[in-house]
Amino acid sequence: EIVAQKFIHALWNEKKFEIASEIFSNDFYTQSMSSEPSNWIEMHGLGAESMIHHIKWWLEIIPDATMLITSIAENGDTVLMTWKLAGTMKGKILNQLPNNKLLEISGCTEILFEGNKIKINKTLLD
Repeated sequence: EIVAQKFIHALWNEKKFEIASEIFSNDFYTQSMSSEPSNWIEMHGLGAESMIHHIKWWLEIIPDATMLITSIAENGDTVLMTWKLAGTMKGKILNQLPNNKLLEISGCTEILFEGNKIKINKTLLD
């Protein structure tokens, strides 16, 4: 749980991208079931840099984004958490043009660990 919380607070909220390699394995990848492009690995590669690209992709849409963990549970090498992301919509998403209004997104993420690093990240948006 501690690493998962560090992932959210340090990367999403504090934008401390320099610590991503402490959190993600070299062969990390994500399986996002959201509106972002489905060819994740082709676009972003593997490892910590791929999550940095992912977060920066969202920050183009919501530059002031903050994420709040609403629940978190751990079972062995798996952490399941629900969260809310909120901020001002400054970029285009799906077919919606920027409107400078509050955008709130909630979702659920399953995080699979290998040792003390995140190996797989599966996310479903509400």
